[in-house]
Amino acid sequence: MPVEIRRFDPSDQDLLWRYADVPQSFEVRSIFRVSNAGSQNSLSISLNEVEVEEPWIKDYRADEDEVLSMQRFVCAHNSAFFVALDDGAAVGGAAGIRHCLDAEFFCMTNGRPDVAVLNDIRITQSHQGLGIGRQLVDAVVDWCRNEQMRYLKIETQNTNVPACRFYQRMGAKLGGIQQHVYDGENADEAMLLWYLEL
Repeated sequence: MPVEIRRFDPSDQDLLWRYADVPQSFEVRSIFRVSNAGSQNSLSISLNEVEVEEPWIKDYRADEDEVLSMQRFVCAHNSAFFVALDDGAAVGGAAGIRHCLDAEFFCMTNGRPDVAVLNDIRITQSHQGLGIGRQLVDAVVDWCRNEQMRYLKIETQNTNVPACRFYQRMGAKLGGIQQHVYDGENADEAMLLWYLEL
Protein backbone atom coordinates (compact mmCIF):
# COMPACT_ATOMS: atom_id res chain seq x y z
CA MET A 1 0.00 0.00 0.00
CA PRO A 2 1.51 3.38 -1.00
CA VAL A 3 2.14 6.07 1.56
CA GLU A 4 -0.78 8.50 1.93
CA ILE A 5 -0.04 12.22 2.21
CA ARG A 6 -2.89 13.79 4.19
CA ARG A 7 -3.42 17.44 5.04
CA PHE A 8 -4.75 18.04 8.54
CA ASP A 9 -5.82 20.95 10.68
CA PRO A 10 -3.28 21.67 13.46
CA SER A 11 -6.18 21.72 15.95
CA ASP A 12 -6.54 17.95 15.35
CA GLN A 13 -4.66 16.85 18.47
CA ASP A 14 -4.45 13.19 17.51
CA LEU A 15 -2.75 13.82 14.16
CA LEU A 16 -0.62 16.67 15.52
CA TRP A 17 0.83 14.44 18.24
CA ARG A 18 1.34 11.57 15.79
CA TYR A 19 3.10 14.03 13.48
CA ALA A 20 5.28 15.30 16.36
CA ASP A 21 6.22 11.72 17.31
CA VAL A 22 7.97 11.22 13.96
CA PRO A 23 11.69 11.44 14.82
CA GLN A 24 13.77 14.24 13.37
CA SER A 25 17.31 13.01 13.62
CA PHE A 26 20.16 12.11 11.34
CA GLU A 27 23.84 11.27 11.52
CA VAL A 28 26.19 14.13 10.69
CA ARG A 29 29.08 12.68 8.65
CA SER A 30 30.05 15.89 6.86
CA ILE A 31 29.28 19.58 7.03
CA PHE A 32 29.45 22.52 4.67
CA ARG A 33 32.26 24.76 5.86
CA VAL A 34 31.21 28.37 5.26
CA SER A 35 34.02 30.56 3.94
CA ASN A 36 34.21 34.15 2.76
CA ALA A 37 36.28 34.33 -0.39
CA GLY A 38 35.42 37.95 -1.09
CA SER A 39 37.53 41.07 -1.18
CA GLN A 40 37.03 44.29 0.77
CA ASN A 41 34.58 45.56 -1.87
CA SER A 42 32.69 42.35 -2.65
CA LEU A 43 31.28 39.42 -0.74
CA SER A 44 31.60 35.90 -2.07
CA ILE A 45 30.56 33.12 0.27
CA SER A 46 31.18 29.50 -0.59
CA LEU A 47 30.22 26.17 0.93
CA ASN A 48 32.85 23.45 0.97
CA GLU A 49 31.89 19.97 2.13
CA VAL A 50 34.27 18.46 4.67
CA GLU A 51 34.02 15.23 6.61
CA VAL A 52 33.71 15.53 10.37
CA GLU A 53 36.35 13.83 12.50
CA GLU A 54 33.75 11.98 14.54
CA PRO A 55 30.17 11.50 13.24
CA TRP A 56 27.41 12.56 15.62
CA ILE A 57 23.61 12.54 15.82
CA LYS A 58 21.64 15.75 15.30
CA ASP A 59 18.20 15.47 16.88
CA TYR A 60 15.42 18.02 16.32
CA ARG A 61 12.89 16.05 18.34
CA ALA A 62 9.74 18.06 19.14
CA ASP A 63 8.90 18.41 22.80
CA GLU A 64 5.60 19.13 24.50
CA ASP A 65 6.23 22.90 24.54
CA GLU A 66 6.80 22.93 20.79
CA VAL A 67 3.55 21.07 20.11
CA LEU A 68 1.63 23.41 22.42
CA SER A 69 3.16 26.40 20.58
CA MET A 70 1.98 24.95 17.29
CA GLN A 71 -1.52 24.59 18.66
CA ARG A 72 -1.54 28.13 20.02
CA PHE A 73 0.06 30.13 17.23
CA VAL A 74 -0.45 28.09 14.08
CA CYS A 75 -3.92 27.77 12.65
CA ALA A 76 -5.65 26.58 9.52
CA HIS A 77 -5.86 30.04 7.93
CA ASN A 78 -2.08 30.58 7.87
CA SER A 79 -0.66 27.08 7.63
CA ALA A 80 -0.77 23.73 5.90
CA PHE A 81 0.21 20.62 7.84
CA PHE A 82 0.73 17.33 6.03
CA VAL A 83 1.36 13.90 7.49
CA ALA A 84 2.64 10.85 5.61
CA LEU A 85 0.81 7.70 6.69
CA ASP A 86 1.95 4.17 5.98
CA ASP A 87 -0.83 1.75 6.82
CA GLY A 88 -2.10 4.31 9.35
CA ALA A 89 1.28 4.91 11.01
CA ALA A 90 2.79 8.40 10.77
CA VAL A 91 6.16 8.11 8.99
CA GLY A 92 6.69 11.72 7.92
CA GLY A 93 5.32 15.21 7.96
CA ALA A 94 5.81 18.74 6.70
CA ALA A 95 4.38 22.14 7.54
CA GLY A 96 4.14 25.34 5.57
CA ILE A 97 3.34 28.68 7.22
CA ARG A 98 2.60 32.03 5.63
CA HIS A 99 2.65 35.50 7.19
CA CYS A 100 0.16 36.01 10.00
CA LEU A 101 0.40 38.51 12.85
CA ASP A 102 -0.56 35.81 15.35
CA ALA A 103 2.35 33.63 14.24
CA GLU A 104 4.92 36.23 13.23
CA PHE A 105 7.62 34.96 15.59
CA PHE A 106 6.99 31.41 14.48
CA CYS A 107 7.50 31.51 10.74
CA MET A 108 10.33 33.81 9.61
CA THR A 109 8.52 35.52 6.73
CA ASN A 110 9.81 38.95 7.77
CA GLY A 111 6.28 40.23 7.25
CA ARG A 112 6.28 39.48 3.53
CA PRO A 113 2.84 38.40 2.30
CA ASP A 114 4.34 36.63 -0.74
CA VAL A 115 6.68 34.33 1.21
CA ALA A 116 5.76 31.09 2.94
CA VAL A 117 8.14 29.05 5.07
CA LEU A 118 8.73 25.33 5.08
CA ASN A 119 8.57 25.37 8.85
CA ASP A 120 9.19 21.68 9.35
CA ILE A 121 9.89 18.45 7.50
CA ARG A 122 10.53 15.07 9.07
CA ILE A 123 10.70 11.46 7.87
CA THR A 124 11.40 8.33 9.89
CA GLN A 125 14.76 6.77 9.13
CA SER A 126 13.09 3.57 7.87
CA HIS A 127 11.23 5.55 5.21
CA GLN A 128 13.99 7.89 4.05
CA GLY A 129 15.11 7.57 0.44
CA LEU A 130 11.67 6.49 -0.78
CA GLY A 131 10.58 9.84 -2.23
CA ILE A 132 8.33 10.76 0.71
CA GLY A 133 10.23 13.99 1.37
CA ARG A 134 9.63 15.06 -2.22
CA GLN A 135 5.92 14.23 -1.92
CA LEU A 136 5.64 16.27 1.26
CA VAL A 137 7.46 19.30 -0.16
CA ASP A 138 5.36 19.05 -3.33
CA ALA A 139 2.23 19.18 -1.16
CA VAL A 140 3.52 22.31 0.60
CA VAL A 141 4.47 23.87 -2.76
CA ASP A 142 0.97 23.20 -4.15
CA TRP A 143 -0.51 24.91 -1.08
CA CYS A 144 1.85 27.88 -1.56
CA ARG A 145 0.82 28.27 -5.18
CA ASN A 146 -2.86 28.12 -4.25
CA GLU A 147 -2.15 30.84 -1.67
CA GLN A 148 -0.40 32.88 -4.40
CA MET A 149 2.97 32.84 -2.68
CA ARG A 150 6.04 33.86 -4.68
CA TYR A 151 8.70 32.03 -2.66
CA LEU A 152 9.00 29.12 -0.28
CA LYS A 153 11.72 29.91 2.28
CA ILE A 154 13.54 26.97 3.85
CA GLU A 155 15.86 27.03 6.84
CA THR A 156 18.42 24.34 7.37
CA GLN A 157 21.93 24.12 8.75
CA ASN A 158 25.34 23.51 7.24
CA THR A 159 25.42 20.33 9.35
CA ASN A 160 22.56 18.86 7.31
CA VAL A 161 24.30 18.25 3.99
CA PRO A 162 21.70 15.74 2.67
CA ALA A 163 18.90 18.30 3.23
CA CYS A 164 20.89 21.01 1.45
CA ARG A 165 21.45 18.71 -1.54
CA PHE A 166 17.76 17.78 -1.51
CA TYR A 167 16.64 21.43 -1.66
CA GLN A 168 19.16 22.16 -4.41
CA ARG A 169 17.76 19.27 -6.47
CA MET A 170 14.30 20.76 -6.05
CA GLY A 171 15.56 24.03 -7.55
CA ALA A 172 15.98 26.07 -4.36
CA LYS A 173 18.70 28.74 -4.34
CA LEU A 174 20.82 29.67 -1.35
CA GLY A 175 19.68 33.15 -0.37
CA GLY A 176 21.34 33.76 2.98
CA ILE A 177 23.80 32.47 5.54
CA GLN A 178 23.81 33.44 9.19
CA GLN A 179 26.66 32.32 11.38
CA HIS A 180 26.66 32.30 15.20
CA VAL A 181 22.84 31.96 15.33
CA TYR A 182 22.58 28.75 17.33
CA ASP A 183 23.39 28.50 20.99
CA GLY A 184 26.55 26.49 21.23
CA GLU A 185 25.49 22.97 20.26
CA ASN A 186 28.18 23.07 17.61
CA ALA A 187 30.52 26.00 17.09
CA ASP A 188 30.63 25.33 13.32
CA GLU A 189 26.84 25.35 12.88
CA ALA A 190 25.43 28.06 10.61
CA MET A 191 21.91 28.80 9.38
CA LEU A 192 21.38 28.39 5.64
CA LEU A 193 18.31 30.00 4.07
CA TRP A 194 17.09 28.58 0.78
CA TYR A 195 14.45 30.08 -1.50
CA LEU A 196 12.35 28.12 -3.95
CA GLU A 197 10.70 30.36 -6.54
CA LEU A 198 7.13 29.24 -7.18
